[in-house]
Order: sequence, then C-alpha cells, then structure tokens
Amino acid sequence: MKICILGPKKTGETEIELIEEAKNIFGKVLYVPLSNVRIECTGKRPAPYYKDTNLLEFDVFLPRIFKKASDMGYVLMKTIEGSMKYSPINHLSVLFGYNEFLLPMQLRENGIPSLKSYFAMSRSALEKTISDLKYPIVLKLPYDKKGEIIIDSEETAKGVFDAVEELSQPLLVQDFAGKADSIDALVAGKKIFALKNKKSPARLSKIETKTILRASKAINASVAEINCLRTEEGLLVHGVNICPNLTKYEPEFGPVSREVLRHLHAAASVHYAFGVIKFLKWFERGMP
Repeated sequence: MKICILGPKKTGETEIELIEEAKNIFGKVLYVPLSNVRIECTGKRPAPYYKDTNLLEFDVFLPRIFKKASDMGYVLMKTIEGSMKYSPINHLSVLFGYNEFLLPMQLRENGIPSLKSYFAMSRSALEKTISDLKYPIVLKLPYDKKGEIIIDSEETAKGVFDAVEELSQPLLVQDFAGKADSIDALVAGKKIFALKNKKSPARLSKIETKTILRASKAINASVAEINCLRTEEGLLVHGVNICPNLTKYEPEFGPVSREVLRHLHAAASVHYAFGVIKFLKWFERGMP
C-alpha cells in the first residue's frame, strides 16, 4: 500500500516522524509540499499532480493542512474524495477545522456539549446580547486562529467590539468557562491520547470518551485533536485541530505517529475491501 503525506514546505518534527514511521508500515512513502501541488481539470475528473506524478496513484493520503493552505486543502480533499481514495479527513473537516463559527454550530447540531456562541459582523448586531451576557466573556477573532480576548464587563465589551469592528473583523463571542482543566485529546480511529493542562495524562470517563469520539466524527475526521474544557457541568468541546502537533503527546504516550499510521493502514484496508464487496454485489446484480 502506498501513502502520500501532504504538508508544509518546511517540515516540522511531526512531519519528519510521520515520514520515517510510514516507511515501516507502507510499501511506498512520498512527502509532498502542498505548495507544490497543482490540480488539473482537463478531463472528466480533476487530478492532483506533483511534478509529473499523478497523486491518485497512491492508496492513502495523510493531509497536514494548515490554515494558510486551507483553500487549496479544501479543493484538494474534494479531488481526493472524488477518486474514492482513503484519507482520514475530508473537505468538510477542513471547513470545520478553520471556521470558528461553523464549528460550534456543527457541534451543537450533533448534540455535542460546547460553549454558547454568538456571531455577528458589528457591535450593533450584538447590542441586545451584550447586556444579557454573563461576564466575563471571551471574544475570538475568526480570521485569527489564536486571537482571543477575555472581557470582564459590558462597558469594556462595547469598547473592544468597536475597536475590532474597525479592523473589519466579524465578532465571535463565547461564554467564559471559568475554573476548568484543559483536555487536549488526540484521536486516531477509536484510540484517544489525552493530556490534562497540556502536560500530564488525562483519565477520561466513558462519557468524556464518547463526547470526544462524537466530536471527531462530527467533523468527519478519524485523526484529529479535540480541544476540551473539563468543567463542573461536564466536558465541553471548544476547538479542533485537523493538523495536530503529535510530538507533544510523545513524552507521555510514546510514538503516537506510529499509532496514527497503523490506524490509517487498517482503515484503508477496510475502505478498499468494502469497495470490492460493493463492486461484486453490483456485478452480481447484472451491472445495472
């Protein structure tokens, strides 16, 4: 089985480890910088190329799509999906991974506990909500994955909202969780590697495990990092990362990149076996 790992031009520790571990699991490994991929729409179906290589020759794709490459990543995933090749994420994973408001909507629609969220283009649109909010609150900048401001009063909120509006940024407001432990959970299929407050292993309850796996499923990703808050009310999902840093989990859990790749190999085998079964059933029906 052949795997194509797609990622940034400058490889980090995670990409390097994935490449090396993949050599022990897959028959052929190719690392391709996303910036060097072109998609040709010259026939009935589009095809992604790297130099002279049609990437659809590969069986498995592991996309490492960062925010700056999300537009290309979205189109590339649509192309890969159309070819019926295996990938642990799809185009919707890219959309939910980098749209700060679509994510809470998707989580809520799937019954996954998450922070209350309010989205608007201006302060005036939030005028009624401002006075009803329970402070402190968190203001996020949807165009900046790391942008976050804690606001402690209604008066401060009005000033901050006005300043952000001048930057032509929409407003995303969420509840402040207060005293809570952060839980970062790396999902690889049905396996979860969880860190509490970014440093020690987290023991998850059955309900917490179920919530994390449901969140991963909601964004159509079998490999992802689910960011949660453990509050008095239970586990709340507040973010996802479709391009997680695997090395941060290794001091506690060992080579998790190996676990990710083993999951990909097993899942791809099932994916293609299911495809063969569907073909045989279609053939038996007389190929209608």
